[in-house]
Amino acid sequence: MATAKRTIRGEQYNIAQVVDDAIAAVDAQAIDTTDADAYLRRMGHTAPATELVNQVAREKAILTKLEKATGASFTGQLGKIGFTNRDKAIEQSNAYLNRRNQGHRSRWGK
Repeated sequence: MATAKRTIRGEQYNIAQVVDDAIAAVDAQAIDTTDADAYLRRMGHTAPATELVNQVAREKAILTKLEKATGASFTGQLGKIGFTNRDKAIEQSNAYLNRRNQGHRSRWGK
């Protein structure tokens, strides 16, 4: 992993630990699939499979936990960050934060 610590809004975060904590917290609780089912129907799935609904609900809950923990708007990354593989999730979370920082830097020059 390229960076163990990231600075988000002036605070240092260990992204691997934040992702692990979010995954553990979501996996330890019951997941509400109502929002995920409605989301998939809005996206064109007329009868979404239960596995897909559960996956989307879990990922949405993890992204919400990441957003609450860091302040970075992770919830818009549904479908871009997958949480089936821990290392891939950490890599994709860092990639999102890199894109986010690049966007901030490009606005500074204007």
